[in-house]
Amino acid sequence: PGSRGGPPKAAPSWWRYAPANGKPIVTRSDPDIAGATTGNRVQPGELFEVIEELATGPDGVVFLRLSGDRGWLFDVKPGVGVMCRREAQEAEAQRGRQDSEPGDEARRRRQEEGGE
Repeated sequence: PGSRGGPPKAAPSWWRYAPANGKPIVTRSDPDIAGATTGNRVQPGELFEVIEELATGPDGVVFLRLSGDRGWLFDVKPGVGVMCRREAQEAEAQRGRQDSEPGDEARRRRQEEGGE
C-alpha cells in the first residue's frame, strides 16, 4: 500500500558543492549536465542532502537529486573537474554531536589520547 514499485530508495546522503571552477551553480531539472536549469542556485561550500544518485554514461558522472525538489547536480563535469564531494562522515558527525550529551566529545577525546 502506498508503494509505487521500483527499487527501494537508498538512505539520503550528504554532499558538499566544491566546484573546481569556484563558481555557484544552478541545479538542473533533469539528470543532464546540459539540461534545463531550475533557478535554484547552490553556492560553493554549501552542504546539501541527496535523495537519489544516478550513474549514467561512459564518462562516470553521477547525477545527484537534491532533497526538497531543488533539482539535480552532478559530481564531476567533464572538462572542468570535480563539482561535488560526498560528505557522509561529516553529516554523521553532525548528527552525533546533536544526539550526544554535553561533555561526551571531551570524554571521547580523552579516551582516544589514553587519558581514560
